[in-house]
Amino acid sequence: MEQKQLIAYAVLKKLHDEKQDLLESYLPFVQYTLSTLDSAYIQLEEIQAEIRQQTSLLLPLNTLRTLLKKLSRSGQISPFEGYNFIENIRPDSNSVDDYRQRFDDSQRERNALLLKYKEFAGVDSSEENVLASLLDFITETLSIVDITARGDFESAPSNPTHLSLAKFVAHIKRYDAGAYTTFCNIYYGALLSRLKDLTQIQDLARKTQDLTVYLDSNIIFRLLGLQNPVYNNASTELLQLLKNCGYRIRCLRVTTEEVRRVLAHRYKLFATSRLPASLPEEEARYTDGIIGAYYRRKMTLGELDELIRNLERQIEQMEIGVDHHDVIQNLPVSNEKLEPYFRAKLTKHINSRKLDEYDREYDIEEILEKEEIPPYVRESVMKKATTDFKIVELIRRKRSRDVYRFSDAKTIFLTCDRVLAAFNNRSTNPNTRL
Repeated sequence: MEQKQLIAYAVLKKLHDEKQDLLESYLPFVQYTLSTLDSAYIQLEEIQAEIRQQTSLLLPLNTLRTLLKKLSRSGQISPFEGYNFIENIRPDSNSVDDYRQRFDDSQRERNALLLKYKEFAGVDSSEENVLASLLDFITETLSIVDITARGDFESAPSNPTHLSLAKFVAHIKRYDAGAYTTFCNIYYGALLSRLKDLTQIQDLARKTQDLTVYLDSNIIFRLLGLQNPVYNNASTELLQLLKNCGYRIRCLRVTTEEVRRVLAHRYKLFATSRLPASLPEEEARYTDGIIGAYYRRKMTLGELDELIRNLERQIEQMEIGVDHHDVIQNLPVSNEKLEPYFRAKLTKHINSRKLDEYDREYDIEEILEKEEIPPYVRESVMKKATTDFKIVELIRRKRSRDVYRFSDAKTIFLTCDRVLAAFNNRSTNPNTRL
């Protein structure tokens, strides 16, 4: 692992020097990994594991999904199920060849650095032992002091091997510019590899440490493990990042009530035998939503009932604060502003239905005008739309002034609802953006 890891750090540093964009710097790692896979159809988590195996870098699922979107736009992959699966179509051979060349160059430079260190320190250790010591040294010193800044080696660890490495860095900094550049590429590449994780961006954490994050019901379902495993894992990663930044994470009472209401509906479907008690494993794997999670986890009605009854406690165990009072009930909503949002959510609802539930010969707008939609569907969508608008109003009231930068937000609402996100992005008033 150390052999690939140190080389990957150096390659990442060189790519970042060239591209000046951290996300773009990770793209060649993804392209190279995809080029080594035989399977045409690959699951997102499998890609993550392969990147870890091939390059030693661990990319969060949300970061990986963003990178795959870039490859999709250039026709290199074709996504399925919201990038949970991809079809590996046409890797960019130039990018793959460039990555291989960078890897080979960095490997030669790393090997030369190791030989110079062994000569300097007079050690006869194996390459594996020296690599492991160098990786430990870099990992530990990154959290203590930037040893490349002023040569403050007295602040370095007291471990004899680490002290020997620190003295070696001081030596090559003064007498061997080439070897020192190689070390810096590895060292700062290790630092860059941490920046994919918000826990390492101390400046951002400091500026936004007073931030409160409210979670939408779709996030809660994922954190409870009740959606597609890829979404569940990505949301769990994100929750950990938010916690490590010291943000206050909360769940509104209206959100927990919505989660409980949806779970109770699914419970009724199982209890009345409207759904089978179990599914074959392969079929359960491709079943979406709460129902799919119920089958995949082999849950029982008793377990689902216990989750419904103890929902707040389950959420609080994840270190998420739960509001026990309805703070949005009496907040005002403008019907004029609500109507276009309601229609957008209703359109999305219709588009997500099965073909036999609505007549697809109609245009969406025509369906809306002709009121071909059952009243209970309209009522349900309107209730959700109204709740969303009240949450917007709550966020607005919790902010003391207009917000133009994330670091000034103080309060945000985290959601997976694309309709709400798109509607929010079109808002011309920065004070009402979530």
